[in-house]
This record gives sequence, C-alpha cells and structure tokens, in this order.
Amino acid sequence: MESGTGVRVEAEDAVFAPDTVTLFDPLDESTFAYLLPLSPTEALLESASFGPVGMIEDQALLLRYLRANHPGTDFTVAQTESGSIPLGFAPRKTAGPQHVLLGTKRGLVKPSAGYGIVRIAEESKRLAHLWREDLPVPPSRQSAWWWRFLDTGFLQLAAHDPRLPLALLRRVMGAVPLAQSLRFIDEDLPPRQSLPLIRAALPIVLGKKR
Repeated sequence: MESGTGVRVEAEDAVFAPDTVTLFDPLDESTFAYLLPLSPTEALLESASFGPVGMIEDQALLLRYLRANHPGTDFTVAQTESGSIPLGFAPRKTAGPQHVLLGTKRGLVKPSAGYGIVRIAEESKRLAHLWREDLPVPPSRQSAWWWRFLDTGFLQLAAHDPRLPLALLRRVMGAVPLAQSLRFIDEDLPPRQSLPLIRAALPIVLGKKR
C-alpha cells in the first residue's frame, strides 16, 4: 500500500523557487516528500510511504519539514488531502455488469511506484470512446514479464521492511539521471538501459537477507 498526505501551503515570505521541484526528499526512515512550488509564496507538498496498511493523514510531518527547511517562516495550510493506493497486479477480469475496471484493477498503476494518474486519464478517454461506439472492452493492461519480475521483487521488499523501498529509491535516484529514472517508472526504458538502475538497487535488495 502506498499512502500519503498532500497540502497546499502559503508562506508569509518568498521562500519557494518556482522553477525548482523537489522529489524523494526523506521525511523519516519510511516516508519521503515531493514539493511543487506554484509561486515564491505558495506550494504543493505531499508525503508518500509504503507499507502493509495505509497511513493516517499527517499534516504535522509536512509542516515540520517546511519549518526545518525555512526556519523563521510561518506557513498556512490552504487545502489538505490524503489517501492510499493499493499496489498489486491486475486481474484477468476487466468488466462486469454495469462497470468497467480502472486504476490498479486495470493494470494502470505501477506496483513499485504508485504511478498511474496519466495512464488512468488516457485509458478513461479510450474506454469512453469504446463505450460510445458500443465496442468491446479490451483486456487489462499487462506489463512485460521483466517489469512484472521487478515489481514483484519491490513489493516483496516492502512487505519485508517498509523502510527498504525508501532506501532503494534514494540509492537509485542518486545513481542515475532523473530522466532515466522517470522513464523506468513509466516502463519506457529498454531492458538494457535498465541495468544501471538494477545494479544500483542490488545492495539494498541483497542486504534485506542479512
């Protein structure tokens, strides 16, 4: 399960760099943050963590992060959201009476990242077109075997110790260019180009057995 809390914050001072996005910044040993500035005084901040159960909404952790990075600045929370994404693989069944599967159940959420919003939006448009034309719904999205193999290993890692996925992400993000990491998450990277990421992850994966 991937879960997190998101806040839209307003700062009393101009502390955010609008052209700089922060990714995978550790909040604690099992949680990391994303920061998307909207202006010098306004930003979106979100936490994310992996574990067997969803985490409860926690604004305090995010506000501590902001105050630690910008001491002396007061922040106001304008909006809050929280939620959990089940991580797993799509079943063979794609539809039933009066419904069509989406999200994780349609294979649109990558199990090792929780990524899926763009895929879900694109697939929703495609399914709406098929529905209007009274055409059959195609099977759920199925990744290639090597992606399923890697995703299965990641989920086993998270089940073994929820802290390990964050350690793995830190190591991989520091070892390869960001563009390559994002292509890996979107399964848009050829297997041969994935080898540097796999090599960077091996010490964490092998270390779990100790």
